[in-house]
Amino acid sequence: MWFIVLLCVNTVSCQVVVKGFIGDSVLLPCIYTEKYLQPEKVNVYWRDRDDNILLDIISGVHNMKTQNEKFRGRVISPPDLNRKGNFSIALQNVQEEDTGLYECHIPEAGVEQRVQLTVTGKRVGVSGTDPGPAPSEPPAGNAAVTLTPPLLTQLSVLSLCSLGWTQVHT
Repeated sequence: MWFIVLLCVNTVSCQVVVKGFIGDSVLLPCIYTEKYLQPEKVNVYWRDRDDNILLDIISGVHNMKTQNEKFRGRVISPPDLNRKGNFSIALQNVQEEDTGLYECHIPEAGVEQRVQLTVTGKRVGVSGTDPGPAPSEPPAGNAAVTLTPPLLTQLSVLSLCSLGWTQVHT
């Protein structure tokens, strides 16, 4: 007797590659902005390759109590961006042992964003004494983010990940 199972799942699944140097901060992207999803009511779960908790966002609130000790004080995810559907995190002071697969899971939306992080030796040619050229205008707000070509490429890849129907045949 043969059984055919057809499973249709409304899901978004994509994997991006992020590269960083020891001591740097890296952006692990996870963006979902479909209109029907209310970010202040959504649950988001960030995990590493060993299922350690980087960040849980429960009903729009960051739960730092469940965060794995090796990530304490190193994960940033601004709540104001979360309200816009941007659940990306910045992982600070990355080390070689941070290399591996990370996953952002948003169950209500069927989103599984996988990020492959590779951390290599220290950045070459960066001097701590030379701040570089002064910006022509001060950044607005308290912080500035510079979108480098690799980051722009990552964001472009994210835009290619779209909502679709996945069919699994067994």
